Amino acid sequence: MFSNREKLFIFALTISLLIAVFLNIVKNAQVKNNINKVESITTYIDKQFDSISARILNIPDSELKQLINPEYDINLITRDELESIPGIGPVLAKRIIDYRNKTGKISNLEELVNIKGIGKKKLVKIQKFLYVKK
Repeated sequence: MFSNREKLFIFALTISLLIAVFLNIVKNAQVKNNINKVESITTYIDKQFDSISARILNIPDSELKQLINPEYDINLITRDELESIPGIGPVLAKRIIDYRNKTGKISNLEELVNIKGIGKKKLVKIQKFLYVKK
């Protein structure tokens, strides 16, 4: 069917293809590793920048944390502060304030699902910005 020369050529072509596939896999692994390194370096630089900015502006670390990752007590938060949270607009902020005024005090964040417009998914998104002071 195939001559010895043709078989040798097909074998060499197959080996070349396998080597190319292997080199591509290695290259992709290196790229992913480099992306992880870049992300780590970027995170480090961001933290250093925040720290330097805080020192220049004379902002204590506790206040800096609040500026970078604001967290609010759900029982003290204002409507404007609520609206600053991604996913909460004016209507939802009003509903949260109305619910809080009606119930007197929110004892845990899971209560927020009782408010129209807040389901489990929305709660997951907004709860990182809120807490309940015990």
